[in-house]
Amino acid sequence: MVMKKIIVVGAGKIGSTIAEMLASTGDYHVTLVD
Repeated sequence: MVMKKIIVVGAGKIGSTIAEMLASTGDYHVTLVD
C-alpha cells in the first residue's frame, strides 16, 4: 500500500489535532509545519 503524503501548515489546536488524526490511521505520511 502506498502512503499518501500530507502537509499540515499550522500546529495550533486544530492543525495538531488534524495531523494526529491523519497519522493515527496509518494511511498518511504527515509533515507538520508551524
